[in-house]
Amino acid sequence: MVAAPPARSAKVWALADQACQSATNFLTMVLAARYLAVGDFAQFSLAYLAVLFAASFHRTWVTQPMNVLGAQAPDGLPGRVAALWRAHGVLVPAGVLLVLAVSPLGFAEPWLLLATSAYLASFFLQEMQRRHAYTRFVIRPASVVSLAMGLAQLGGLGVLVVTGQHHAALWMSALAVAQLVGLLLGSLLLSTRTPVTAVRSAREVLTEQFRHSRWVVASQLVYWGSSQVYPFVVAGLGASQTATFNAGMSILNAVNVLRMTLANFLPAQASRIRAAHGEAAVCAYARRLLAQLAAAGLVAWVALLFLADPLVHLLYGNKFPAAAEVLRWLSLGIWASVLSVVLNALALALDSTENIFFSNAVGTVFTLTAGLYLTHRFGLTGAIWSNVVGYAIPALYQFIRLWPRLRSPT
Repeated sequence: MVAAPPARSAKVWALADQACQSATNFLTMVLAARYLAVGDFAQFSLAYLAVLFAASFHRTWVTQPMNVLGAQAPDGLPGRVAALWRAHGVLVPAGVLLVLAVSPLGFAEPWLLLATSAYLASFFLQEMQRRHAYTRFVIRPASVVSLAMGLAQLGGLGVLVVTGQHHAALWMSALAVAQLVGLLLGSLLLSTRTPVTAVRSAREVLTEQFRHSRWVVASQLVYWGSSQVYPFVVAGLGASQTATFNAGMSILNAVNVLRMTLANFLPAQASRIRAAHGEAAVCAYARRLLAQLAAAGLVAWVALLFLADPLVHLLYGNKFPAAAEVLRWLSLGIWASVLSVVLNALALALDSTENIFFSNAVGTVFTLTAGLYLTHRFGLTGAIWSNVVGYAIPALYQFIRLWPRLRSPT
């Protein structure tokens, strides 16, 4: 087993890992929007989003509970991990079936589906390998694997750009190859020979982890329904509108570096503050952070009012001029989602996790009713503003529910 780094170094490497993944995803989508034809980019972006949808359930049901339960009972970790590896014989086909089920929404081209299935399979396996390393606190080598995958992915896409290969299936294949590079490198850097002392069945472990995380899994479903499903909603407007919407969203994905860093850091930080200093202290901390992020979001939005058009032109030329409107107004929703991360962390610290589920459930109801109608009635403009509301509803719901404790903590 590779030696674990010191605690401070581990945090730095973990943040670097997240930044690397977010930067790779951001650059991948910007490159795809710039160099793929409009129809190919629309299909590629929807297929990529479908993999992220399947991966969200893999993360909340498989790898995150493995991290938590494995850390709580480290002696049983080898048996748990062995069972989960076997479970991927079912999990990977299930993920592929999920992708196939949503493919009629805009990416049903056979070669693209084949490449997307390969990407999903390699992603699931690589993520399992890397998250197992995190559970064992082998963070630095896991971060090195992430960096290598990012370089392999961007390098592969660069080769496709230089050689003029602009088929969506080839671009998705480059992503699959990068995941395989990470899987092979991880087998060298992250392998462990810890013996399995207690053999457990895959069904037993999956059942245990589902019981542990069922509300998190359910929250993931309504989270997607509230705000993340809109590219598929826009797909009904045609390839051009889909590509325009996703081109604007690709730029806003830069905020994911901040959002994911907060999501990884804040729950533990808020819990530590409450344990050490009480509820009043963690509420004061949340109030300050909410105010700071709201102010930063306002400044960013005002800047985008003026900079959206030149930024879109810089990245895409004259290919997606209407993406500036997506960038300009949907940024309000993205910053609302950043505030939701803070409120989610506070809800976890205050043992009010049901608010996370119900806030997104309300947003999902809006999306499946008013959101669909407004998109059908007003086209891309209706989708943009519906998506803003889909992001804002969970933040507003959480804020209203938590405000009595934020204002006057017990």
